[in-house]
Amino acid sequence: MMTQPRSNKFQLYCSCATCKLPITTQNIKSHYQKYHIQKEPKSICPCCDAPIFDNKIYCSRSCAAKITNKKKDYSKFKPGPAKGFTPSVAPHNKRNYTPVAPCVICSKLHKAGTQTCSIICKKKLLSIRTNQRIEAGWNPQDHRSRSKPSFLEKSFEHWLITIKYSNYVKNKTFRCGKKLYFGDFYFPRLQLLIELDGRQHKDNADYDTERDYLIFKFHKVSTIRITYDEYMSKCRLPEIYNLISGASAESQTPYA
Repeated sequence: MMTQPRSNKFQLYCSCATCKLPITTQNIKSHYQKYHIQKEPKSICPCCDAPIFDNKIYCSRSCAAKITNKKKDYSKFKPGPAKGFTPSVAPHNKRNYTPVAPCVICSKLHKAGTQTCSIICKKKLLSIRTNQRIEAGWNPQDHRSRSKPSFLEKSFEHWLITIKYSNYVKNKTFRCGKKLYFGDFYFPRLQLLIELDGRQHKDNADYDTERDYLIFKFHKVSTIRITYDEYMSKCRLPEIYNLISGASAESQTPYA
């Protein structure tokens, strides 16, 4: 250690030869014993197995909190007074109980006021409710540009009305895992989906192939795609008419 006198003649400062930290001459011995003498650990942290050199049970506050929270039994918390109860001793702003409620997803008791105990359970609850609304007939794209029918969709629907066929669903929602798809015309009796592809679909061939595969994998619904040129030439309408009406291939198809 090299001493360096400072302005105060009663307090001498020096620099540690090992770590180069400025310390007072009075703390040389304690500093060296605390930071530069290798000691054997007195205990091991029960949470992270880290060595502990002091007379402590845990190495940090975070480890102590993890162990303490695991030991908490939330079932012993008082759920609160009965309806209409008015405290006689404690004021209203100092409740002597902990209001808790079970999580609607994992049934874990948590502080009352919310339906779920964590963000993960909240996401699961939102996903379940979204699926229930979709199964009930709600379409997330009703108020978007997708809800506006194209020229092909208007013409095809007019053709279905002309042949007096009404057993179909427009913009049917298909949930395939985490992905959500919307079909143009779905025929539930035949498990058939008809897609009217405009000219922009020429650049999305890979996407359409994957989409058709997932819809068939999750819902067992086959997809028939009609391109813009095929629909304008009306070469596929006899095939569609025979499928939805169950008629033979020789039957005459109306084109209105």
